[in-house]
Amino acid sequence: MNESAMAPDNAEDWPDHVPVRILDSRNETSPSIAKISAAMAKAQGAMGGALKDSANPFFKSKYADLESVWGACRKQLAENEIAVFQLPSASGNKVAITTLLGHASGEWIRNTLTVESKDASPQGVGSAITYTRRYGLSAMVGVYQTDDDAEAAQGRSQRGPSQDETRALAARFKAAFDADIDGPMLEIHEEANKNQELYEVAWHLLASNVRARLKLGIDRAKAAREGKTYTPPQPRGAARQ
Repeated sequence: MNESAMAPDNAEDWPDHVPVRILDSRNETSPSIAKISAAMAKAQGAMGGALKDSANPFFKSKYADLESVWGACRKQLAENEIAVFQLPSASGNKVAITTLLGHASGEWIRNTLTVESKDASPQGVGSAITYTRRYGLSAMVGVYQTDDDAEAAQGRSQRGPSQDETRALAARFKAAFDADIDGPMLEIHEEANKNQELYEVAWHLLASNVRARLKLGIDRAKAAREGKTYTPPQPRGAARQ
């Protein structure tokens, strides 16, 4: 059995628009993956993108939900004898999703993604399970997101953001953070929203304290532009007066 693990940095803050915090990602494979790799190559060659059909209120843009991701890969995986299992487990507000790709040959590839939801309520844990299933499945099978309905149906290729693009955007955000001025933070935020995939990757390259300050600056700049007084959100668990 081959195995690798990744543990993320711990973050003290938790922005309102982030539904989960990643705790661990662990990959395992059967001793050989030659046959499942060949089958996956054929399946991926026939896959289209997952249509962005759900709204992200923070980024004011759209994303591909779990149904859309499944729709982009289910038929192609089945035609190449690859089954998908997604097994959830939870303890309190910690949620783990094991995504297993199993091939008719007996070969398999497995990832277990462990996250922390904001709270242990049924709604919080349920949202974390759906969120983690969506990301786990799309990462395992290589499904990308697209705005183009025709492209999602036909399976034409689309280039994702490059490392240079994501690092450049992260550097712009970091420069706005260093300048400590709200206006430029909002300008970059609104410009970057034109490409949500690029935005999200670049955003998570930033340190947690930088993201928290940017979020504050963006919200304050929005309020100022609308002639409103910014009121910071009440911390979770704080007593109401």
